[in-house]
Amino acid sequence: MKLKKLKTLNWKVAVAAGAILIVASWTGNLLYWSSMQLGKPYFFQHYFTVYEGNEGSLGFRYLEDNNARIKVVSVELEEYPQFRFRLSESMLSNYQKQMIAFAEWQPNEAGANRYPSGQQFLTVNYSDGSSEKVSTGYINVIKNDEQPIEIKSAGSGAETVTFKERRLRILYWRKSSFCRMGRSLNVLLKSS
Repeated sequence: MKLKKLKTLNWKVAVAAGAILIVASWTGNLLYWSSMQLGKPYFFQHYFTVYEGNEGSLGFRYLEDNNARIKVVSVELEEYPQFRFRLSESMLSNYQKQMIAFAEWQPNEAGANRYPSGQQFLTVNYSDGSSEKVSTGYINVIKNDEQPIEIKSAGSGAETVTFKERRLRILYWRKSSFCRMGRSLNVLLKSS
């Protein structure tokens, strides 16, 4: 009789211990999952060099939770209102996905020669209707007369004399303020 009671008791203890282990495992998994969530999108700092008068693109990368209730809907660059950003997924992981807000511009756009340099702020619009200004780094605009490599060529008639000029300017930039600190070096190459 005691043996039968002991077997019944052992079975109940084993079931209770198993249930406690399952609940503890689920609780641990949920705690770990919640600790891996960002809560809101995280924008990386970017440092771009843009050559005035040339076409180009800007890509701002950010992280967003895979199961986020509030997602990024659109992005606007405060100093460059003519840019229209396209949002796309760049890389997926277990808990977050890396997203990219991508914009292109053409040199003939209105206001293309008036790009300001310096620290930039993105206005991020979320799916719940809220918006936020986020610091996203620096954009350094190099004006046409300060571009590091400039190539000119010319030619003439009868004896086919050609002239090529390559002008190389070496500029030194401090990362934090993008101040010009160096001199320029001009190289002149002639060929005939």
